[in-house]
Amino acid sequence: MNVKLSALALGITLAYGATAAMATEAVIDQSGDNNRGYITQTNNHESTEASVYASGNSNTQTIYQNRVRNGSWAYAEASGNRNNATITQEGLNHGGASVVQSASRSTTIIDQGESGWGRRTSEGSSQWAHVTQNSGLDHFVYVNQRGDGMRTRITQDGYDNSARVYQDGDGGGTARFLHANIDQNGRDLDVRVEQEGHTLTANVNQEGWGNSADVEMDGRRMVANIDQDGLRNSARLEMDGRDMTANITQDGIGNRADVEMDGRDMVATVNQDGGLNSANVEMDGSDLVATVSQTGWGDRARVELDGRNLSATVDQSGAGNRANVDLSGWGADATVLQSGAFNVANVDIRSRGDVTAFVDQSGSGNLADVELRGSNLIASVDQSGHRNRAYVDIRGSGTSAYINQSGNRNLGAIVQR
Repeated sequence: MNVKLSALALGITLAYGATAAMATEAVIDQSGDNNRGYITQTNNHESTEASVYASGNSNTQTIYQNRVRNGSWAYAEASGNRNNATITQEGLNHGGASVVQSASRSTTIIDQGESGWGRRTSEGSSQWAHVTQNSGLDHFVYVNQRGDGMRTRITQDGYDNSARVYQDGDGGGTARFLHANIDQNGRDLDVRVEQEGHTLTANVNQEGWGNSADVEMDGRRMVANIDQDGLRNSARLEMDGRDMTANITQDGIGNRADVEMDGRDMVATVNQDGGLNSANVEMDGSDLVATVSQTGWGDRARVELDGRNLSATVDQSGAGNRANVDLSGWGADATVLQSGAFNVANVDIRSRGDVTAFVDQSGSGNLADVELRGSNLIASVDQSGHRNRAYVDIRGSGTSAYINQSGNRNLGAIVQR
């Protein structure tokens, strides 16, 4: 069945004249059984387009574009069984929305802007949403965009994947875009992206089975990158402020990454390649850098930065290691390297100057506790044996401490105040 909505065009002609009707077009092309296609375009000024194509069984396409002017378009195409796409665009100034579905039982919902123009305040501008779902079953996509410049692109291929995007923007009319780019290819993959502000970008790439990614950003000039491949990995990002970048890369089994950032001028990086590793990063302040790398099994890393000009690095390549790094104040740097097994490193720095702590554990069952205060301090611990204990507590200024343990069951303690 090929339908040209001349009746709708005639209604627009009666309301606004022939010029508006010439600029408005709605096309429905359906072939198969139990297909449904609805197009409603009301009070159109200038150009408006809507196209619905369906081929197969039990497809449903719905497009609704209220009082849209200055150009808008909506396009949906479905092939297969029981596909469903709903597009609602209200207050959309320039245009957007494109859905292509080739999978069975896929669902796409796109909602952009609020209603109205003229006397009513309208949240809209340049808004685009592109969704492509290929082979597989039971895919789900939901896109919700409001204020000013938005862009969303979602591609799903595989089985039982789900993606949700909510973008609010600032509605300032400056067309500072919010980007959400999602690529999924696997099974039981789940992504949720929520952004509010302007000049925000979320890039999520998922492959494998049962991976999940959750991104929340509120502010301006922030970038979140998540790349997952493997089985049952989980990544969560929460960013509030400005000028931030977060990178999470996971390849393995059952890894967990949790990053929270609040402030400005921050960079957080988490790389996990192995199994059952856990990384928790919390950053509050400005000019902060945190890096966690885990390539072993069952390692745990916790990093907390509170202040300004702080940097922490944790590198774990063994198994069952634990690293806890707490930095507060300003001008501190901490590094923990663990290549053995079941080592524990605790670093606590409350800095008022250039303070450096370094812990290297290549043995097994070692414990290193490092606590620093004051300014211009340096502490270094190197453990290559087994079940060694090292304790360092410095509170003065301008001091240095070193512990090197290569045997077994050694005890080293340094206290300088």
